[in-house]
Amino acid sequence: MNLGNIQEFLGGPWALILSLFFLCASIIIHEWGHFVAARWRGLVVERFSIGFGPRIWGWKSRSGVDFRISAIPFGGYVALPQLAGAKALEGDSSCDGASLPPISPTDKIIVSIAGPLFNVLFALLLGLVIWVAGKPVDASMTTTTVGYAAREIKDIEGNWVPGPARSAGILPGDRIVAIDGAPVAQWTDIVQAVATSSGYDAAGSRSVDIELFRSVELEREGERIVLSVKPILSSGTKLREIGILPQRPAVVGGVFPNSPAEKAGLGAGDRIVSVNGEAIDHILAASRIIGQSQPVEHILGVQRGDTYMELRILPELIKDRAGNMRPMIGVSWAEEDKVLIHENPLKQLSSVVYMTFDVLKALLNPKSDVRVSDMSGPVGIVHAMLMSAREGMMLLLFLVFFININLAIVNLLPVPVLDGGHICFAILEKLRGKPLPERLVTSSQAVFVVFFLSMMAYITLHDILREFDMARTRKEIRQVEKQPDPVFGQQEAEKSAESGEAPAAAKTE
Repeated sequence: MNLGNIQEFLGGPWALILSLFFLCASIIIHEWGHFVAARWRGLVVERFSIGFGPRIWGWKSRSGVDFRISAIPFGGYVALPQLAGAKALEGDSSCDGASLPPISPTDKIIVSIAGPLFNVLFALLLGLVIWVAGKPVDASMTTTTVGYAAREIKDIEGNWVPGPARSAGILPGDRIVAIDGAPVAQWTDIVQAVATSSGYDAAGSRSVDIELFRSVELEREGERIVLSVKPILSSGTKLREIGILPQRPAVVGGVFPNSPAEKAGLGAGDRIVSVNGEAIDHILAASRIIGQSQPVEHILGVQRGDTYMELRILPELIKDRAGNMRPMIGVSWAEEDKVLIHENPLKQLSSVVYMTFDVLKALLNPKSDVRVSDMSGPVGIVHAMLMSAREGMMLLLFLVFFININLAIVNLLPVPVLDGGHICFAILEKLRGKPLPERLVTSSQAVFVVFFLSMMAYITLHDILREFDMARTRKEIRQVEKQPDPVFGQQEAEKSAESGEAPAAAKTE
């Protein structure tokens, strides 16, 4: 099966099937770790359940273990009567735990840690596959060089405000090397660092500053400088953004017949490197200059293979898909190049662990703008897996890698209902020399079960609301796309939405 057939295969219903398969596999592997460790340590295993609550379907093995699928799809569990469980999630036990042989704190720790350990081992196995095959990413995501700094971006209230990065002095061509003293290696590191920042200046404004909170440190013409930036909450993500995009060459993908571009001699494959002497490091930069309120003649610096040339071009006022008259030259942009990243599994592991703890830290910091509602539950995870599957198998596998490492880390948190809580109870039992009071264990677990289910319901509700918002946006885009539009850069509207940059019809620069 060639690459084209694979992409077509993943673009159909198999994308959803594969996504659900890998999500279920991640849960099963986690619980299988508990199961194997429990059998190894001689514990009694009553149930092996995917999901919580009432039994939907399953079977009973010869050894008496009830393998089942349960009604609430928020994870799973292995019911061990000798290990205090959360009855609100697992249900009542048919075994009398008091009549069974007691188990040591060491047994409890081994069984509890085995689930997360199996997730890590599974992730490392996937990491080997990704390492060998390579993970395809957009070339622009591998750089930290600024290609576009928006003059205006839309804030969470829907108002156009000055772009924080450009206002602070960040310009196209600047290479960001560190944020808050921490090095950044790729564009996603920059987005992550800004989104999870929590700094405020003396005036109470969100701040990214090296001296007190967070900084943007860049290298400009050999000089390392530090600039203080004031992020805003984006209208799209509702997280902190500063209005920059990575370097991306403005390569022409196609030219419309009888358009100014065709008359000027532009052709597919040409790279626009400057407009009126201003260097172009991103497709939006070219679109911004061309899309002035009135058409004026421009001089395009064009690289065609090894040949550099200058072309004069006069845009025409054409009605765009939104019904506005705009200066356009009639080209579409070429698809962005993909590059294969071959990171060894340990490098992948360290990156995901760092990112996870960065998000957890921001989530617990009251000054951060990261909230529980920004997290993803089952609905959001399946959606992300579905989108990754449609992009390619390696991206799906990397997301599964990411999910398994997250699953391991979250389960090791010292929360009573999680594996980390069982480990903490076992350590306290070891230090005391006797079991903890059963009432203390069961009551603390009951409290956190209510908290856990409430949080999952809250996250799932926001997942569903996001799905409705995305569905409405996709519908609006489809309606707009039905109208012909020889735009300067077919992807301009999409990239404008990503950066928060005002379209040329909305403002004059």
